[in-house]
Amino acid sequence: MLKELVERFESDPNRQELAKGTQGNYRPAFDVLGGETNVKHITRPDILRIRDTLCWLPPYYNKNPAYRGRPLEDLVAETRELRDIALQCLDEAGIEDPDPATLKEFWMPALLRKVVINKYLGGISKLFAWAVDEQIVPSTPAARIKFQKVEESTRRSFTTEELEKLFPKDYAFGPVSWIPVVLLYQGLRPNECCQLLVDDVIQDSRSGLHCLRITLRTLAAAFAVPPARD
Repeated sequence: MLKELVERFESDPNRQELAKGTQGNYRPAFDVLGGETNVKHITRPDILRIRDTLCWLPPYYNKNPAYRGRPLEDLVAETRELRDIALQCLDEAGIEDPDPATLKEFWMPALLRKVVINKYLGGISKLFAWAVDEQIVPSTPAARIKFQKVEESTRRSFTTEELEKLFPKDYAFGPVSWIPVVLLYQGLRPNECCQLLVDDVIQDSRSGLHCLRITLRTLAAAFAVPPARD
């Protein structure tokens, strides 16, 4: 069993000089697969499942009382949902390259750092490499396991064919249909375009060119506190 393999691994006289802090590096194998799992039945997809689970876990998931005892599947599902919500809010706010402070402001959930994930994966890899040397298993399912980066977004640009469908030759301008055209030619974000007023079309005094004035005025007015009434 996996828990028995770990006990033998840690009691090996040749490993006694290792720091105590490294003994928990293979803990995620327990959390994902279970200590009662037969090590001869652990396959490469099982190790990849551990890796993919680690990519979506919050920091200190095994120490924080708020996470302790909760199934990892629930933690992963909750983190992914919160991350999708934060990404959507950032997109609606027109923020494409947020800094750490902005991510925190939009409640972007933190994830295990890459160095921590690699530490766990390295510990699991060493555990199974040792099991091969001791002839406990015929081969290791954790050879050359690497960290898989979590994708921030799946957005892509429109293709030429898609743009031709969106803007046919007989494209008609109406109360709303002008918005996509402004977005296309001015490179604006939807929240910038939709708050434009007629007064925001101005003429530059030096060049004489007409341009758009983008401000936070309308957005600020929308959240302004109305005056108190008697």
